[in-house]
Amino acid sequence: MVGYRINKTWLDLPPDLSVQMEIYNPLFQTDYIPGSLTYPFNLPADSKLNQRELSFPGELAVSRYSKKFFSAQMYLMDQLWRVGKLNVLKKVKDYSVNFQTDIGDIESRLKEDNLRDLNLGTAPLSMQPADIYPGSLYALFPLKNPGFYDGKKETFGKYLNYYADGFPVASGIHTQTPFPYLVHVLYQVMAHYGYRIQGAWLEEESTRRLVIYNNQVPAGAPFPINRHVPDMKVNEFLRAVRSLLGLGFIFNTTAKIMQVVKLKDVLRSTAYVDWTSRAKPSYEWEPNLTNGFTLKQEPDGSDEIYKTQPSGFGTFKVGAAKEEITYPAGTLPTLFQADELNTSRQWLVPQANQKGSTLEMDIGENKFALRLLSYAGMQPDSQGNLYPQGTNAPLVWDGPDGLYNQAHKEWIEFRGTTELVEAKINFTIEDLLRLKPDLKAMIRYEDGTIKALWEKITLGINNKTGIQEAKVSLFKVPF
Repeated sequence: MVGYRINKTWLDLPPDLSVQMEIYNPLFQTDYIPGSLTYPFNLPADSKLNQRELSFPGELAVSRYSKKFFSAQMYLMDQLWRVGKLNVLKKVKDYSVNFQTDIGDIESRLKEDNLRDLNLGTAPLSMQPADIYPGSLYALFPLKNPGFYDGKKETFGKYLNYYADGFPVASGIHTQTPFPYLVHVLYQVMAHYGYRIQGAWLEEESTRRLVIYNNQVPAGAPFPINRHVPDMKVNEFLRAVRSLLGLGFIFNTTAKIMQVVKLKDVLRSTAYVDWTSRAKPSYEWEPNLTNGFTLKQEPDGSDEIYKTQPSGFGTFKVGAAKEEITYPAGTLPTLFQADELNTSRQWLVPQANQKGSTLEMDIGENKFALRLLSYAGMQPDSQGNLYPQGTNAPLVWDGPDGLYNQAHKEWIEFRGTTELVEAKINFTIEDLLRLKPDLKAMIRYEDGTIKALWEKITLGINNKTGIQEAKVSLFKVPF
């Protein structure tokens, strides 16, 4: 019933193998990417095959045991169910091991790899207004940053990517920095790990306009895009994007696909699976004890611009605002103001006051945090002249088209009103193989019917007696 393979070799298992599992729904986590965990179980240590495939753990003749985990596959009824890692915990009489899968066998690499170390492609620095993705890999638009040269260049015109009927390149006055498109970076990041990305969100025009703020000047042409993204771990980058934009990332470790879903679309979906025939008549219920939320974007601590902003910049309160949710990313303030190099016009320009990085003036690398902006294309200034415009409009909380209404409102309201039901379910192998985090479950009880999203499933599988009764945490959704 349950099997494990390492290096295409089936491990020897005890005939009465019993595995306890916890399966977590990734849609309910914003600070990490969860998945499945099996509690420790034993493998026969007298098996020559197990000894060889696990690199002889606990053998005193081995000078140093360096293998702590192994890329492995877990099978149910000879069907591949999960890809992950098998951890060797200790050896007594048998080997004590466990199996973990959240992002399969790449989970540890995402934690260790730096976003800047990945191949994100290269691009020439074009001095023309850019198309939105995929017509271009980056955008150029004016951004005011008087602190870019840290006072070391008196002739600097205070703007990155200054535009006046074109991008002027007067030496000593103007500086160009590209802002990579977010979707391109996401595609390249996951391609590095052998994953494809799918989801309607990726194709939306508003998504394809999102860019990553950058304060580094290209050192050459074509320039590597990985030098123009924040210095952060890959898993931190993925978590920040997912949480800030109200998304869910669902990893299919067997097909090597990352499915991107909007949380509000999950709630709106009418699809469900009927678990009534699998459910026991008894259940546990808990009321909702939340009392409002405070949604808080993290500013970049090295950018002085935030010291000039109102104390609530990047913060949005819902109801009594008792529970704080912090998003490890943010945006820049954007102002409609006079052009300091041509005061007869006014224009909308993002604002920063942060040290940049350029080989010119021997200014070394200065770090910057993940902040997103949107490229609005060619827009008129106060005189009616077109210029490439960057804006934070889709990334600030307020307004009918703001981030709260467009990406978070329905999920936050769901979290503030849902009730917890602990159900007992007798799953079949087929149920587990078809389990989907974004698919609702319906259960008809004697005193009412619920639709819900599952948050956690705890169950055991025994190779002799089959699947044991599962305990399932469910959050009710409206019909």
